[in-house]
Amino acid sequence: MLRIITLSFISLLLSGCATSAVPYDKATLVPQERIFIVSDRNATATVTIIRDSGFIGSGCYIDAYINSELAAIFDRGEKITVNVKPGEMYIGSKVSGVALCGNNSVNYIETTLKKGQHKLFRLFTDQSGNSQIISGGIMH
Repeated sequence: MLRIITLSFISLLLSGCATSAVPYDKATLVPQERIFIVSDRNATATVTIIRDSGFIGSGCYIDAYINSELAAIFDRGEKITVNVKPGEMYIGSKVSGVALCGNNSVNYIETTLKKGQHKLFRLFTDQSGNSQIISGGIMH
């Protein structure tokens, strides 16, 4: 019985630390002072980046990059939507801030967007404290 209670408690602790995907319509906009990329008005493809909510990494920001250009600095549950030119591009992320938040490299993924396409990307901090970016998200 004690073993079941212990395993249940550990499971509860671990699930409480995990990050959770934030639906597109529930995410808040990154404040203008933390947005550094200018959306291309003539572009015909769209990228939305949304940072997960949750406890892991909550004390740090995550920087997001589009083609090596700092796009925005994200807090939990925030998003940006940017118009981009169709074609191949790199989306990256890096934990930022002070103390334990900095001193890591940018992780990139490669993607290709077609004319008229809208892709979602998720930012989160993994169990080791590293930022990750993956394609996908929740669109409602």
